[in-house]
Formats: sequence, C-alpha cells, structure tokens
Amino acid sequence: MRYSTPKRLLAALLALTLFAAGVAVATPVFAEETRDREIALGQKAAGEVEKHWHRLDDPVRTSRLAMILSRLVSHAERDLPFEVRLIESEHPNAFSLSGGILYVTTAMFSFVRSDAELAGLLAHEMAHAERKHVLVQVSRNERLSVLGLAVAIATGGTMGALLAANLSQVAIMNAYSRDLEEEADLRGLALMQSAGYAPAGMVTLLERLQEEQLRRPWVDPGICQSHPDYRERIVYLTETIRKQGWPLYRKEALNLLRVAVVEGEGECLLTLDGEEICRVPDSEEDRERLEQVARLLDRSLQLETVPYEIRADRASDGRFFLVLGNGRAVLPRAVAPDEFRRKLIDLLTLAKSRHPIADYLR
Repeated sequence: MRYSTPKRLLAALLALTLFAAGVAVATPVFAEETRDREIALGQKAAGEVEKHWHRLDDPVRTSRLAMILSRLVSHAERDLPFEVRLIESEHPNAFSLSGGILYVTTAMFSFVRSDAELAGLLAHEMAHAERKHVLVQVSRNERLSVLGLAVAIATGGTMGALLAANLSQVAIMNAYSRDLEEEADLRGLALMQSAGYAPAGMVTLLERLQEEQLRRPWVDPGICQSHPDYRERIVYLTETIRKQGWPLYRKEALNLLRVAVVEGEGECLLTLDGEEICRVPDSEEDRERLEQVARLLDRSLQLETVPYEIRADRASDGRFFLVLGNGRAVLPRAVAPDEFRRKLIDLLTLAKSRHPIADYLR
C-alpha cells in the first residue's frame, strides 16, 4: 500500500546498494527454479533494512502478526517462506521484499484498529511478493526486459548496484504503478476473504489512511505519481466486494458498535460502545429479553444501517418489539420504546462520526 514515507528514508536507501554484488534476481515468471534467487535477494535486502530500522522482538505484537499471516499463507498462490517482521518507526508503513519477507512499522501496527485491518494490510503486501511486483516495476522503470534486469544485477558493478537499490526503493516506498497496485489490492482482498477475514478491513484501512492524509497532507516525492489514490482504490474494492456478493460491514473492522449487557446491583444495563442505552431491573425475564435485544443488535446493527430501518413496533398484546433488518426482539417492559429508539440512533450517529469518511450508502 502507499503510505507516507519520511525523507530520512532516502539516505538509508542509498546504503541498500551494498547488497547488489553477486545476487541473481528471479524473473516475474511463476517458475519455481527462480524461487531460491528471490529468497536470497530478499534476505540480503532484509539485512540492510535492519541496519537502519530496529527490529523489535515483541512477543505480543509479533505473535499477533504471525497468527494473522499464518491464516493468510494457507491460501497463498506460491510456496514462499512468508514471514512478517515488526520494525520501529514513527511513520505508518508496510512493505514486502522479494521472497516473502514483510515489514510492518510500529506506527502502522498502532494505527490499525482490528485483525481484519491487519489482515488487509498483510494480504496486500503478500500479493506484491507473490506476483513479483518489485521486479516487474524496476524492469519498467529502467526500460529493461526482466531478463536484462536480472543479468545486470547479477553481473554487479555500478549499474547492478543502482538497479538493486531501485528494487529496495520500490519495495520500501511502495512505488508501484497503477496496474500493479490494483492487482495487489484485488488479490489481497480475495486472499483475506479466503482466510475468513472481513473484506471490509481493507476498505476501512484505506478510508482511514485517506482521512489521515487529508488531516496531515504530505508532499508526494514524485515516484508515486502514477499510483492510484485512496479514493479510487476504495471505489474499486467496494465494487468488487459488492460484485462478489460479500458483506461490506465496517463495524467489525473498526471495532465499533460493540454491544454488551452489564449486570449491576439489582439491575442490568445494555451498552453500545460503552454508552448506556437502557437499564432494567435484574429479573430473569428482563435480563433474558435484554440479552435477546443485544444479540439482535450485535447481528443486525451496522454502520451502514439508516435510521428508518430501526423501529419499535407494538404487538396486539401491548408488548413492544425492536425491529431491525429481518429480525426482531421483545423489549423489556421497563424500557420506553421511543426513548430506546432515539438513544440507539444517537449512538449509531456517534459511531459513524468516528469514521466519517466512509460512504455508507454506497
């Protein structure tokens, strides 16, 4: 993905020319005889990356990354030794090297809100490695055939060193052209869907990165000018999700609209994102009804829900039902239905305000 890249990266990138000598590069043909060469190139590049960025051995964060990656790898197209490494940086970034080494910065790890967003991030970078996009991009940049690129780098010398540095620069700065970036987006989307992650995670991550860019605009250094912008990527990802018939519900990916029933002294509370919706006496009947309402909200209340879809209907026996989507649940008798609906709509609106850039009606 494209993320803001600090200017101090440029100086460090120059040091990556050191790994060029004697390393042969694979061609972007899915032939397995090239696999060992790809891996060797990626390992050389990783050694140089970690001279300039501190690699963290944080068991909590690295195990979370590894767990998500392991689910994705079981659906990978190619048998590469994928691994993900955490490096310390105040700038949100992620990139992949030839052969399947993925990097995530600490700032990016803190930026994501859920495993679904992390899965979207890693799946996108996996796709770049699977499809050998670094090699394809550099061969285009240098107007060389991929075979010519491989020969130039393997031969060494000044030309080989400069080309190898270009490989690393493309990877770290995510300087991919429009078609390669779109291919990584769509392949990554299919990969995370196959692995059981909500595809909305890739969409919400891009939406939040777009919002961050609007809040803190940065100057494009020029190498990414042909790169599709966030809005364009969000549109084609959303269209693909709809076309495939996959659900596009953002709340799981954003960790919003979290429903809970909280028991207190002599009463039960229903909360949404920690805010109280209603409270009832802690009787067995009222608690059971409140839990039924909570299950309905957890299943059917989405950020994409519009207010008119939330109703409080009265039955012939005088009971009130919360109606939402195709489901309904009996409200506890102590709950005022109109007040309950108003509070629910207010909290839904508040949740949407925490992710305002999304087009929920698309």
